[in-house]
Amino acid sequence: MLAVLILSSLLQGVRADMIYNAMYTDLQDAVPCVRLLTKDGQIGCSTGDGRERGVLRLFDESAPLLRAGIKEKIAPVIYNMQFNKSTIDTLKNLYDVAGIIVLESGDVPSSFSPDEKSPQSYIETARGRVLHDWNPYGSEDALKFGDYDFAIVLITTDVDKVLSLAKENEKNANDGKHISYMAEFNYPMYAKGNSFECLGDTTCLPVGGYSVFATMNQINTTSEHQKDIVLALAMADSSSFFHDEAPGASSYQSSVTTLLGAIAALSKLNHTEDSTCPDVTQLNKQIMVAFLEGEQFGYVGSRRLAKDLASNFHCLHKSNRYSYEGLCLQPYKLNDVFTKINLTDISQIIEIGQVGNIKNDTLFMHQARLREIDRFSTAELSEKFKEYAENSPKLELNVHNASDSLPGLPPSSIVSFLEEQDSETSVAAIHLSDHDTTFNNPYYLSRYDRNLTAESRKKLCAASKAVARVLYAAAGAGKNESCLSKLDSFVDCDLVESLFACLVLAENCDKIDGGRYISSKPVSHYTSVFLLVDPPRIIGMPRFLRDFLDTNLYDINKYGAVFHDSVDPVLTFNYASDKWELKQDEPWSSNLSEIPSRIYTESNWGFDISTRLYQREDPTVQLIMLVTGLFLTAATIGVNFAIEPYITRNFKTG
Repeated sequence: MLAVLILSSLLQGVRADMIYNAMYTDLQDAVPCVRLLTKDGQIGCSTGDGRERGVLRLFDESAPLLRAGIKEKIAPVIYNMQFNKSTIDTLKNLYDVAGIIVLESGDVPSSFSPDEKSPQSYIETARGRVLHDWNPYGSEDALKFGDYDFAIVLITTDVDKVLSLAKENEKNANDGKHISYMAEFNYPMYAKGNSFECLGDTTCLPVGGYSVFATMNQINTTSEHQKDIVLALAMADSSSFFHDEAPGASSYQSSVTTLLGAIAALSKLNHTEDSTCPDVTQLNKQIMVAFLEGEQFGYVGSRRLAKDLASNFHCLHKSNRYSYEGLCLQPYKLNDVFTKINLTDISQIIEIGQVGNIKNDTLFMHQARLREIDRFSTAELSEKFKEYAENSPKLELNVHNASDSLPGLPPSSIVSFLEEQDSETSVAAIHLSDHDTTFNNPYYLSRYDRNLTAESRKKLCAASKAVARVLYAAAGAGKNESCLSKLDSFVDCDLVESLFACLVLAENCDKIDGGRYISSKPVSHYTSVFLLVDPPRIIGMPRFLRDFLDTNLYDINKYGAVFHDSVDPVLTFNYASDKWELKQDEPWSSNLSEIPSRIYTESNWGFDISTRLYQREDPTVQLIMLVTGLFLTAATIGVNFAIEPYITRNFKTG
């Protein structure tokens, strides 16, 4: 009997699946736009509290959907070449939209950026910086800041299926026939209002992640004075309108690749028997490298690290659960290595910006002009940079100063460290990039920033050589051309090529330490949300970076590389209420409009988000079925009345 029941249950499940598959087509590859929130409100997409259904309609700019009389809810289907703010706003304003389906086609626009012309304008204004239109491909009314009360999904593999159904609907609409194919979107975002509200009701989490840093020498914890630090920086995250498709080839995996290639070369100096060239542990200055997460959302990684390096940290509750050294549960810190480094010891900062579109074999140095005290030392570093990096037959690159007309740095993590620095401590700071006054990258922070030309990829190796030279010389080696040439030979161009291919295309990852953590396609470098997790559970890009640096640096500094929390420093976690909340006793506490951050959060959502297609019945068929049903019901009643006397006369009834 039990076996019969089990078999019956299995058969019912199979029948249910068969019925579902016959009724619906799930678009498994749908990449959704999701809802983010800031202190000022909502951005992104949501279907409200439930499923939204609309009839598939193919949008054609030359003959728009305006076939007079469209009054029902629709699901417009557009090509990726049509995907821009103008098209989305047109559909939003003219129709009752259930959701928009964007089809990935072979065509790619010549330029596209969903970001602002002056990226991160809010925090730059809060910092008192003069805005500059670095991103000519962006918009003042940026697509990324739109608030849409419907779904927008990207389809990459089921394009032909969706397109054929949409075309059939259009043909039937033109012929005056019933249009039957529908789309159903289920992307309810639980967070509402703004970041303050959703953090209060725990329907969202702070946008952020885990930065990774390391020093190229053992930290001296017994001496009162550490070596001066040359800090090398790169932003590790990227973004796009569709967060799961943010490859960031130029913005900013070209930066990460270049710096990793330089660090790997510098570490090889410690494994050579040639004593004529000092290795990195023998230099007068300490080289520190940091890869920062969450930078595209208010520089949360650099702001967090800079504040922590400037603070007198005190752990209230250490962890006894793991042997992971220095793990603090309250306030949450993944380790205590940062407490052994003083912000005031940083004397030079070299940031690697976008270097994926080098033109005319030229890199540009942008000088920090935020503080008057830094101007002379920065100018001096700039001249030394050119001296160290140029005139090498192996580099094949020129290094120029950026235009004097610029107000300062392009989007940069440097400012976070300068803001926290002691007012009497001078810091020389340079941002290295492939552009002068405006970005060369036509796809800044978009899903099209997904590869570089073969020539541009080769130049990343030359950029690694330039960065390795400058870090080595700036840390105390000076311009010893023999040693610099040796360092050039240590830059492995095959490794640089494999690093880029792994980080952007998820290819050749098996050749790289930590490569197993970059395996899924498409690769996305959206930072996601910050979670208070045990260090072993941190995977993905942060784990990749840590493992790579560990392999190259562990025998140099004895701790390898470490994670650092990358969450907005205006927030603190309240362990009593189990919620994120604003810090108190800050200068802006009494006036929230003065908070130096937009406070990005990401909404929570259900596990069953989806896009699926189905076919609805023709109303005429439904009417026929209804009439037929009514006729059969009436006929059944008539027959019952007719035969009841006969049954009563000839059969016993009780």
